[in-house]
Amino acid sequence: RETGIALDRMGSRFQFDFSFQEKLSRHRPVYNLDGKIPTIQPHTFVSSTSTVVGDVSLGSKSSVWYSAVVRADTAKVSIGENTHIQDGAVVKSVSDTLNNTMIGSNVLIGQGAVVNQCTIGDSACVGSGAIVGTGSSIGSHARLEAGAILPPNSTVPDSQVWAGSPAKYVRDVSEEDKAAAASEASRVMGLAAAHA
Repeated sequence: RETGIALDRMGSRFQFDFSFQEKLSRHRPVYNLDGKIPTIQPHTFVSSTSTVVGDVSLGSKSSVWYSAVVRADTAKVSIGENTHIQDGAVVKSVSDTLNNTMIGSNVLIGQGAVVNQCTIGDSACVGSGAIVGTGSSIGSHARLEAGAILPPNSTVPDSQVWAGSPAKYVRDVSEEDKAAAASEASRVMGLAAAHA
């Protein structure tokens, strides 16, 4: 591609036409690290401005949105099917002394959330700007509300809503909450297909 662009520019210069100027982005969204290659299943959307590095496994129909980072420096990051890491979120596994980061299927990680080497169950939701401390566990169908800070080594049981700083139990997840989360996951999956 770069050779073609260089030839096109050279031809434009010979014709004294300097109007076409394409700025190239050398950003690669998927990087190997220490011989560990990210595994990305079919029908998965990784945006052009996101970064997926190292021993990462992304399930089918999942998405990593603009400016999001999924980093597996020394431990594995495993992300299930139909899971969405939204804009500006960071998921990382950077300590080899701790367990891998395991994120289940049908999970929503909101914009700007930070997920540090933890376990998140199926159909869970981490709200925008929330921080999940290292070694924590979030159960299936559980919700960590927007802006919440879950301290390291904490546990959010299945089907509970936690909020605050530090995060504390608020209530149980209702059937309406579960339906809304499933609907949002399907909506984001459709958007990812449109962006791919």
